[in-house]
Amino acid sequence: MIPYTYNEIRRLLATAILHPVRGTRFILRWSHWRRHHQAAAELSHYKRRDQETQHPDYYIPANQDQP
Repeated sequence: MIPYTYNEIRRLLATAILHPVRGTRFILRWSHWRRHHQAAAELSHYKRRDQETQHPDYYIPANQDQP
């Protein structure tokens, strides 16, 4: 999942202040879903361009090379 950005933190604070009825739990869960969705879209972008190995979160398990 992508880390919190300055803009995401600012949006979370603004939402918590402007819409306190929604509750903190709702706001944090929505933020988690959003960041997860962004990470999936980013990975899909790399896969589509056949550059999956260049993605920052890509790794090869240590025992995959051995039969």
